Amino acid sequence: MFLSGDEHRGCVATAQLTELNGTPITTVHSIHTAAMYAPYPFANGIDEDIVKQETFEFDYMAKRYRCIVGAARPAPRDGATFLRVWQDGSDWKLDCEYAGAVQTLVL
Repeated sequence: MFLSGDEHRGCVATAQLTELNGTPITTVHSIHTAAMYAPYPFANGIDEDIVKQETFEFDYMAKRYRCIVGAARPAPRDGATFLRVWQDGSDWKLDCEYAGAVQTLVL
């Protein structure tokens, strides 16, 4: 999991790395925190700058892999980003909350 906030916009992105036959290898989460106070909208990231869904394949050490990337953004606004890690049975989960909207990730 990566945590950043360079764009001044909230975003949760997930990349799933698999073998070509669909066998999962790993999942990576990238959380971009929203700005606490961003009075200059022209300095903030915009929705058109982000790809919401993308799938691509690549070769590494004579083997082909697939990467599936998805991203979700809450509505643009200032405010705190709250993160909460919790256990649900044998799974660990992470809640990302922006302005009352919560997205839950399975770690």
